[in-house]
Amino acid sequence: MSDITPVTVPSSVYTTDLHSDLTEHLQWYGAGKLHPTHLGDALHNNRYHIVHKLDHHNHSLSWLARDTATNTWRRIAVVHGSSDVTRGYELAADRMLRERSKSTAAAAADAKGILLAKFFEHGPNGTHLCMVFPLNGEVNGFRWGLPERDASVMNEAWFVRQCAKLRGGGGGNNRPANVHAITEKEMLMILGRPRVIEVDDELRAGALAPVAAQQHGGYQVLPRYLVLRPDKIEEDVDFWLSSRAFER
Repeated sequence: MSDITPVTVPSSVYTTDLHSDLTEHLQWYGAGKLHPTHLGDALHNNRYHIVHKLDHHNHSLSWLARDTATNTWRRIAVVHGSSDVTRGYELAADRMLRERSKSTAAAAADAKGILLAKFFEHGPNGTHLCMVFPLNGEVNGFRWGLPERDASVMNEAWFVRQCAKLRGGGGGNNRPANVHAITEKEMLMILGRPRVIEVDDELRAGALAPVAAQQHGGYQVLPRYLVLRPDKIEEDVDFWLSSRAFER
C-alpha cells in the first residue's frame, strides 16, 4: 500500500458542521463508543488496510479498505463499542451471513451487498464488531444523490466507469477488468484525497473536555484527526442517459 497523504482543513470546518454532514461528532467517541480509526490503519491482523472514509453514523464508521489476503476492495463498517449496540448489529450480521451461505452464486450475493464476513477489533474504547461488505448494496452512504437506490446500478460498476475515464477512455485496455483491479492511487483520484481535521487541544478542550481526558491502556479515546467523507456523489449522467439505466 502506498502512503496516503491527506489534505488538512481548518478546525472551523468541524465547528460549523452542526449536523455532522461532513464528519462525526467528537462526542461520539469515548469508552464504549466509536473506535478511533486512522488512514493507513490495518485491521484484523493486518489484513484490511484503511484507505478512505466512506460515511459515518453515531453507531458506526464506514471505511474503504483493501483486503490484502484477496487483493480486493471492501467496505468495512466498524460498530460502536457498546455491547447493547453491538448485539443488534451482530444479530443482523449473522442473518446476512446465513443468507450468503444459502446463495447459489457469490456474484449475486455481492451485487446485493450481502455481508461477506465479520470480525472483532479491540481498541481503547472497547471491542468493536467489524462487518466486511462488497462495494455494492443500498447501505453504501457515499452513493447519495441517486433518485432510487437500485443495487444493480450502484458502486462497483460506477468505480469501474470512473477509472476508465481516468485512464483516458471508456473501453478496451483503459477499462479495469473489475473494481478490484483499480489501484489505490486511482481510488484516491476517484474519491478525492482524504480531507482531515486535526483534533487539536482547542477542539479537545472546547468540544469534548471530559472525554478528551480519558485514557485506556495509555491510548487516547479520541482519534488524532477526523476524516471527512467524500463529497456526495450525484447522479452519473453518462449512466442515466444510457439504455442500461432501465435494465433490471
